[in-house]
Amino acid sequence: MRPSVSIAPRATVQSSFRFKSSLVLSAEAIWRPSSTVWLGPEVGGRYTETSFEILRPWTKEVGAVWELSVGLPSDLVLAWNYNQYGTGVQHVTVTYRGKLGGSRAQKPGGVEF
Repeated sequence: MRPSVSIAPRATVQSSFRFKSSLVLSAEAIWRPSSTVWLGPEVGGRYTETSFEILRPWTKEVGAVWELSVGLPSDLVLAWNYNQYGTGVQHVTVTYRGKLGGSRAQKPGGVEF
């Protein structure tokens, strides 16, 4: 596989009734130097609303979001991010990013360069 770069828009909507709701709009670039590893910076904006009074002082209603992800073998993703949960702080996460259907060797959707 030859190295490639793709850019994809992302939209995430989350809602927990009578607790917290959020909308994140962002763009993610994916650089694949090999078939098993990728690097993905992401930037965007976030709107967060909460009706849970105890949580309200800890949330930022509107703010920027960014993330630097590294895709590892077995579809694991290691990420360093800011404002992922609407709290205006940084986090390090490990997640599983699988695909429904298709080949696991496929990269996330977007425009390839």
